[in-house]
Formats: sequence, structure tokens, C-alpha cells
Amino acid sequence: MIIKMAFKNLLRHKKRTALTLITTIVGILLAVIGEGLNSGLEKQVSDLSIKSEISYGRIFGKNFYEDKDNNDILEYPINMKSVKGLENVPISKRISFTGSITDSKEELATYFMGVNKIDENKVFSRDKYIISGNFLNNDTDVVIGEELANLLNLKVGDDVTLMARTVIKSQNAYDLKVTGIIKTGNPIFDSKAVFLNETFAREFSGADFYNEIIVGKILDTPLENILKSSDIDYVTYKEELKDVLAIAQLRRKVFGTLSSAILVMASLTITNTMLMAMLERKKEIGVLMANGMNDKKILKMFFTEGLTNGALGCLIGFILGSILTFYLEKVGIPFKFNSNDLGLTLPFADRLYLYYNFKKSIVFPLIGLIFISIASFYPAYKATKLNPIEAIKGWYNVKNGF
Repeated sequence: MIIKMAFKNLLRHKKRTALTLITTIVGILLAVIGEGLNSGLEKQVSDLSIKSEISYGRIFGKNFYEDKDNNDILEYPINMKSVKGLENVPISKRISFTGSITDSKEELATYFMGVNKIDENKVFSRDKYIISGNFLNNDTDVVIGEELANLLNLKVGDDVTLMARTVIKSQNAYDLKVTGIIKTGNPIFDSKAVFLNETFAREFSGADFYNEIIVGKILDTPLENILKSSDIDYVTYKEELKDVLAIAQLRRKVFGTLSSAILVMASLTITNTMLMAMLERKKEIGVLMANGMNDKKILKMFFTEGLTNGALGCLIGFILGSILTFYLEKVGIPFKFNSNDLGLTLPFADRLYLYYNFKKSIVFPLIGLIFISIASFYPAYKATKLNPIEAIKGWYNVKNGF
């Protein structure tokens, strides 16, 4: 009976009920979509970075990583005697160095990676991502990222000049032909990547050592526990991505704050609606009290009205948000600009895909119900304080002040 009366009373003022309902729906909808956006951002950045560039861990020469943006990687050779315990793990040993590439018209900074084709494919399956030409079939082959090829308007067979500083600080240059173009899906990596055969990279740079090792597997035992060496730097993919993922965490806080503000507005709207309803129905409440309805039932009736309206909004908002998030997880959102244009270093592809996580998403309607329960209790409690005799006469008097 109480629930039936609650629904009947909600329908008395359709506009007021609809306003409260819509506010709650929007709050939950934004929260669910915001969570999907942030989870998708984290997942996409992680997946693209792992698949294209860092895999599950990287090993460098001692002290290189602490200032990697300013250090010359050729000055930090890896002590291979310290790299133990990875015999059964796919790894790619590299001779890496910075330099530039030019088509005689324009020159762009690059990151050269001298690799063993077989080992590199074990970690990254590079052959799968070649869109033109081949991946290092010969010693002097040059494979460049798709974004880099687009920036210089290069195609397979075009002449390029590679330039870099060697181990002994002299400048070296080679005129070669582009033999392959690779598209990893990570536009930032693809805008700077130049793959060389390990043999040629040694000749080009003058390095007789490795200075970067990619670990191609998630290890049950932490990398630092396996290596147990202070002679090298080892960085897990989680450490590599912590700065990038911090941006996603910041976005999560922004969406959380916005959604909370909307839910507070919805709660205040419910409180106001229920207080107005109580004043408009004071005579009805007085009659119910006079006919034997006790304070507990009055409280339950008003509380049920507010909670029903809020719960319905939470449910609809959650369902709509889940459907939209799940849909955008499949089709993605077109991403028309490069994150470099915004001063960011996020490896976005041409679409941003949301990611639906039920356990995280369900938290928002539950929090909404807590807000709404608190908002509904206050006017329900005030309704029990009406004096039935004066309420019937059209006046109201609230115990302990109102």
C-alpha cells in the first residue's frame, strides 16, 4: 500500500518529478561514461605502448633512465654479465641511438633501433605491422614508421640520408633507400621510429655493445628480483606509463567531481520537492494521522516517494550510461588530432575507445542511492512532526521548530 501511494503521489506533479528524475539520470550517465572514457584511455595508452614500444619491461645501462630525456643513450652501455635469469624469456637486444633522417628537403629527429629481426619479432611481431615493403630482410635495410613516412612524403624505394652522432662523438651519415614502412598504431612512436639491422647499426654508431633490452613477457617474479644487479637500470611497463596514466587519473577525478556535483543537485532537488509536497499535502497527512497512520508509516511513505524517484533515475542513468559506453567500446570516438598538438605525449590511434568495467561503473548508482536516501529522509522526518489537528485545518505546526 505504501509503495502504491508513493507512485501515485509522484505522478501528481509530473514536471517536478521529471526534473528530479532527469537530474539524477544525467549525473549517473556522466559518471558511467566518464569512467568508461578514463578506463578506455588507460587501456588504450597501455596496450598501444606495450604493443609498439616498451613491451613489459626495458633494461638500460646504469643511470641512463633517471634522466633519459637528456642523456645520450650511446654513453650508457649495458653490462651483459649482469643480465641473468632471462634465458627463457623473449627479449630483443638493441643498439639504440638518436639522430635524424632527411629526404634532402626536410630533416626530422628520429630514434634509431638496431635490432635482430628474429628477436624483435618474438617480442613485437613487427612483420604483422609492415604496410609496405619488408622488415629488415637485408643488412642495409631501413624501416620507418608510417607517421614519419607521411611527414617526409616517403615511400618504399625512396632515397634518404641517415645522420647520427657516434660513440666517439663524430658525425656519421649514410645514403640508403627506404625498404619498409611500419604502422604500429602508436602515432608518436611511428613518427620517430627507424629500424636498422643490428649489424649495420654497429657500423653506423660505432657501438660494440647493447644499450637497450626489451623484455617481452609479464614475469611472475619482479624483474628486479630476477636481475639482482646494481650495474643496470630496469624499468617495468607500469613504471614507464605512470606519468601518462596519471593524466587519466586526473580526468577520473574531474569526472567524479562533476558527477558528484550533479548528484548533490539532484539530492537537493529531491529534498526541496519532498518539502513542497509535504506542505501542499499537510491536510492529507493530518487526515491520515487522524485515521490511525502512525509516524513510522508517514515517514516510510515520504521516504519511499523520494527514494523511488531517485532509484529510478539511478537505474535509468546506469543502463543508458552502460549501453552508450559499451557501444563506444566497440566503435570508438574519432580522434582527429595528434596529442602532440596539445602538448601531450599520449600514444593515441585515430579513434579513442571507451572501456566498460561493470565493477567500477556500478559504484556510481550505489553512491547515488546513498545521496538520495539522505536527501529523502529529511523531509520524510519533517512530515512526521506535523500536528494532525492543525494540519486538517490547513495550518501546520512542527514539533521542535520548523
